[in-house]
Amino acid sequence: MDFKTIIYEKKGKVAYLTINRPANLNTINFVMNQEMEKAWRDFAADDNIWVGVLTAAGDRAFCTGMDLRDPDMGWGPNPTKVPPHYWTARDVGCTKPVVVAVNGMTCAAGFYFIQDAAITIASDNATFFDPHVDIGFVAGRSLAAMSHMFPVGPVLRMFLMGRSERMPARRAYEIGLVTEVVPVEQLRPRAAEIAGILAQKAPLGTRATLECVWNGLNMGIEAAITQADYISLNQRRFQDFTEGIKAFVERREPQWQGK
Repeated sequence: MDFKTIIYEKKGKVAYLTINRPANLNTINFVMNQEMEKAWRDFAADDNIWVGVLTAAGDRAFCTGMDLRDPDMGWGPNPTKVPPHYWTARDVGCTKPVVVAVNGMTCAAGFYFIQDAAITIASDNATFFDPHVDIGFVAGRSLAAMSHMFPVGPVLRMFLMGRSERMPARRAYEIGLVTEVVPVEQLRPRAAEIAGILAQKAPLGTRATLECVWNGLNMGIEAAITQADYISLNQRRFQDFTEGIKAFVERREPQWQGK
């Protein structure tokens, strides 16, 4: 696939999507909005791809939100023209795990990728902040999601302080916003390593696990447990479920088929 704002490639069972507008701090413009949807739909549809990795070009920024200079992103006088976005695998209804590797600055819409990630890691030069209140905007979706996923105090402080304060990578690790911090030169190799490990797991199992977690964030606890029971029982009808038990009993590595 030929893209202008992203790089999309596949290696083995892993797909790599790189945000590629480093000169614009990897902001999302209308073209990227369309290209990401196309890439993630391909990722979802390809049965030979089990895991994704999302990174960004350059070291200054991972993603600093939507491009405020692009009127096609809905910055005109008519807000009803704001385009729908499909920036993550989850946005297109895909539960394949995606490893997000954050380098440099992340703010505003950049948080969408973190809240929809299976695993997020960061380089030691990563920083996190949100400028919405500085320009009269409301964080909205990111704040609502992240206040359910991470400690409310640090999240609320970050969104209220705006550009006046940045959260360093180590603090982001302490509150669980990222799960690992590595030197910047090790970020992409480490993301690929984690993706390789995930690609060895039962693909239907990892997807169902993510579905249970996301349902748990969206539902009350009783409804989430009921839904998780249904998902767990449904897994038993697949070939991989039988293969997993058989391989365990026979003391060998399972041969996953994704079926």
